[in-house]
Amino acid sequence: MVTDKSEAFLNKFYRYLGRIKTRGHAFLFSSILASVCSLLSLAGTSFALNYVVSPILPVVQALAYFLPFALVLGSSFLLMRGFAMLEQRNKALSEVVERDHLTRLANRAAFYRRGKEMTIQANIHKSGLSLIMFDADYFKSINDTFGHIVGDLALQHLAEILRQVTRDNDLVARWGGEEFAILLRSSGALGARAFAERACETVAETPFYWEGNKINMTMSAGVTEWNHTEDKFESLVLRADKALYVAKSAGRDRVHVSFSYPDQVEGYEQDVQFDEAVA
Repeated sequence: MVTDKSEAFLNKFYRYLGRIKTRGHAFLFSSILASVCSLLSLAGTSFALNYVVSPILPVVQALAYFLPFALVLGSSFLLMRGFAMLEQRNKALSEVVERDHLTRLANRAAFYRRGKEMTIQANIHKSGLSLIMFDADYFKSINDTFGHIVGDLALQHLAEILRQVTRDNDLVARWGGEEFAILLRSSGALGARAFAERACETVAETPFYWEGNKINMTMSAGVTEWNHTEDKFESLVLRADKALYVAKSAGRDRVHVSFSYPDQVEGYEQDVQFDEAVA
């Protein structure tokens, strides 16, 4: 029973810590807790030294002197453990929020947030940064022929290939539907084109199997690079999206590179939406 009550108290304590939003709030809470522990230890020490009469008085006095340290140490341990648990839960929540539920790649919100951070780092270090937009060719035929469940499995198949061919410090995300996006660090457009061509070859050479059916898949890709002077992340995405449209219009299963912002692409309709709350 004591254990259950203690566990319930600790759970309530940690839930309260979860409500802390700012460093000032955390500092205030820590100060109040430390003050309460100090007052309790002071009162206990004073009572023990002035009112306790016992054959084991030296032991009681020693405990009284030790009590303040024990209370402060215990409160510090609770705070450290509580904030550690809070940090773990926040990381887990962030992982859930920023992951695509189907492919387990980064979702569009994470792509925007981390992508903008990567452009800032590229500007600071004057390093290369390239974006590749991939689209699975004729993906609708898979859904129409085998059903959407098989289509989801096919998307997971493509996501796993892109995850395997991408470096750990790059960013691979599911852009939406059957489209994927990869940001390559320290890479210009030519290097990104070579990477995209290898990725497309790997997809073409790695068919997807389902219940004895061999489903061959290909991808088209649009490539562009980050321009360090007066470039915007949204412009980078639009350039890659237009380059992808050109690749699909040229017959699919190919890569197109856009080194600069194309003013007009015949037949292109912008389907990239920038949500201000996300972007």
